[in-house]
Amino acid sequence: MTLKRRNLEIENRDYAYIGIDFDNTVVSDLFPEVGLSLGAEPILKKLIANGHKLILWTVRSGEALDKAVDYFKQNDIELFGINENPEFEGDEQARKIYCDLYIDDRSLGIQYDALFDAPRNRVMRVVNWDSMREQLKLLNLI
Repeated sequence: MTLKRRNLEIENRDYAYIGIDFDNTVVSDLFPEVGLSLGAEPILKKLIANGHKLILWTVRSGEALDKAVDYFKQNDIELFGINENPEFEGDEQARKIYCDLYIDDRSLGIQYDALFDAPRNRVMRVVNWDSMREQLKLLNLI
């Protein structure tokens, strides 16, 4: 079976692999600590409830990565993979994970909000999850 979902074609399965960045995407960037929630949790849970597989796609490693993974666990969001797609059979040396869709604050065309980080005196560009919800609805993913 091939599902055709407006600009997203998934062959022989009824779910999508979705790569999800962490800092400035799920939470504000307070690396190496975990920042404040940006409101992604209910949408990520809906994606999982619809059968999609979330893969954490982040530059975090070591303790910083453990903190991100713990964040998902504490929010009852099941990750299918962490910086890898467990079902992908390909070049073992490849660093790019295989996904049908990537959600990242640095993605072209992403709707974002500006969030001021007073302690670090900077403005962060963070994913706007109201807009993301609408985009995922247009793709029939939620």
